[in-house]
Amino acid sequence: MFENDGQVKQIKELAESIVLTEEKIGRMEKEVIAKKEALISLMQQAGQTGVKLDSGLAPRLETKQRIGKRKEVAAGDLHVWLAQHGLADIIKPTVHPGTLQTTLEGFIAAGNELPENIFNQFDQTVIRFNGRTRFLQDPRPAIHPDHRLLILVEDLLRQWVSGSDKSFECRLQCAVVDGGADD
Repeated sequence: MFENDGQVKQIKELAESIVLTEEKIGRMEKEVIAKKEALISLMQQAGQTGVKLDSGLAPRLETKQRIGKRKEVAAGDLHVWLAQHGLADIIKPTVHPGTLQTTLEGFIAAGNELPENIFNQFDQTVIRFNGRTRFLQDPRPAIHPDHRLLILVEDLLRQWVSGSDKSFECRLQCAVVDGGADD
């Protein structure tokens, strides 16, 4: 099945690395959510809906209306309501929440109202970041060392996967020891 034990070792290393990376991403996603909530709260307390930072980032608050089917409403009941209101074209075996959100936003924009017994409707404050691309490309030392290391690792992985860089392991070890400096 495999040409040699080296292939099995590579498969094992990559599989384990993927699972560990996915778990780390999950933890980091939770951390990002908490930080966004803290930033939203701080900006609201300061009475700011947007701010331009000297780093080039420009976080701004937006209010988004969220719409979704109530949990206690059966899919069949939702399908009947959609069909009765001329929205049957989005009905598949299930209705994707994003499709439902977009369709119902248009329905409301046309002057219609949603029944409260079928749909949840609420406003949610979200944060958007203008200037993100320029900030991430900025080589200034203002970029957090962890982020510089992440960029370096991503670049090294891309090179390694493409087969264009056989010194991946050595360079990665050096990057970790040096704290991500790539001089």
